Amino acid sequence: MAAGRPDRRIIALGVGIPAVLLVVVLVASLLGGDGADEDDAAPTSTTADVAVDQGWDRALAGAFEPLVDVLPRYARAVDEWSTGARSAAELSGVLDEVEPVVGEVADAAGALPAHRHDELARPLVADAAALYVQAVAAHRAAVAASDPATAEQWDRLGRRLRILGDRTFDRARERTSPPLDPGEAVELRLPAEVPDFERLELAVGPPLEPQDANVTDALPRLREGERRSQPEAGWLEAVAALEAPTPDDVEGAFGTPDVLADLARRLVGAAEALRDEPVPAGDRGRADRTALGWLVLADAARAAQLVALGGPPSDVPDALLAIAGDAALAAP
Repeated sequence: MAAGRPDRRIIALGVGIPAVLLVVVLVASLLGGDGADEDDAAPTSTTADVAVDQGWDRALAGAFEPLVDVLPRYARAVDEWSTGARSAAELSGVLDEVEPVVGEVADAAGALPAHRHDELARPLVADAAALYVQAVAAHRAAVAASDPATAEQWDRLGRRLRILGDRTFDRARERTSPPLDPGEAVELRLPAEVPDFERLELAVGPPLEPQDANVTDALPRLREGERRSQPEAGWLEAVAALEAPTPDDVEGAFGTPDVLADLARRLVGAAEALRDEPVPAGDRGRADRTALGWLVLADAARAAQLVALGGPPSDVPDALLAIAGDAALAAP
């Protein structure tokens, strides 16, 4: 099984840090805060006015701190298993260690107090943590699958969910924290807010699709500094015109692989189309949150498709439906 190419690259004096360390870097920056007064406000970002709640930041850092060790170990174990360097039993052992930790982090994220200045901060980090939980669950299914092709698709699904967790976490931090400043000696390259899984070699393939659509000769997309904007009403019209499937559509197709595949394709297509649409004025991140929700919903359909095709039973489809339907990620 081919390991996915990381979609986050922090270039520091020529040294690349993999995607999975994004949350590690951000949590470390929170833990290393200067203890400023909780009423301090951060500078205006390129996305929106950022109002910092230092007390909430410290609570967030405490909730996510266990991931500093767990996420890299989990990612490394999956990579080694996918290349044959680690057995399924060995990966299962790592999952046994990782699963309770990500579960505890998800509980802690859900129990965070409301951010004093941003109503979406807590739901977004809770969704991010829930996506990490489902990534581990997908790899449980990958290990349990008897068919190698099915196992690979569960593996790709787990990797996609881990990246979607990273990107969802990013969306919370861009609303509540000033941008990372690595200093003049470091070049910081952030990934696109919405991942392009074909470029990351994590798009679905057989048996979910007849052919593998992955692009092996394209670099991952990077975050754009400036993006065109339009009035909110125009953006809402553009979103409606895409006619993306809803959670009810996906849930109603459970058990029907062909319909699920069609819904997933339409959802990914809508997310890609939205990438080129001017963002709503005053809330650049709203377009990204909507597209991320569609990608989570697409993976709910793909997980349900894997189950319907005879893969191991799994609660991942229902869990992803709930995340995609959360107010923070749901389409307007």
